Amino acid sequence: MLHWESTHELNAFRLLDANPAVLSISEQPLTIRYVLNGVEHDHYPDIQVVTGQGKELWEVKTSEDASRPEVVQRTQLLTEALPAFGFTYRVAVAEDLAMQPRLTNLLFVLRHGRVDIPIVERERIRILLARLPNLTWGGVRRGALGTKGLNYACRLILEGALTVDMSGGLPDDLPVRAAPPGTRTLLMKVGMRT
Repeated sequence: MLHWESTHELNAFRLLDANPAVLSISEQPLTIRYVLNGVEHDHYPDIQVVTGQGKELWEVKTSEDASRPEVVQRTQLLTEALPAFGFTYRVAVAEDLAMQPRLTNLLFVLRHGRVDIPIVERERIRILLARLPNLTWGGVRRGALGTKGLNYACRLILEGALTVDMSGGLPDDLPVRAAPPGTRTLLMKVGMRT
């Protein structure tokens, strides 16, 4: 269970939950005490994101709030200072987090991908994918991967074993491809300010 203080933070959690490159997320994980223009401040980043590349601290702001001078100054200071402590600092822009149709697509994948895939089914799907190099989203929806194929495909997208471009709609002709073995593919880009 994660706590969010705004719809924007909820959208960030959804995007991170659907990203197979993300190993863990936590809300308001720590307090940063910093001095800016001679004044001491406490800052509570909204989200900590752990990937295989390291740890990130995210602050979720609307574009308008991210552009305020005090936020710009804080972002610059923390972006420069936090790598010494093992963190990357980012401002996730709320409008980008809510971008459509990507968010709707991710909600669909999250809703349908919460299933376990038996090992026999994983192997069957692996063989099918090798035989169907031109698999499309429409093929998945029509049962090319079996009766639970849509659920399994969504699960495999969440795991990073299948890749689908989530930035557009999910049309029938959208290619569905197997990811290279052993990779965790970042499926979406989020507007960030550093």
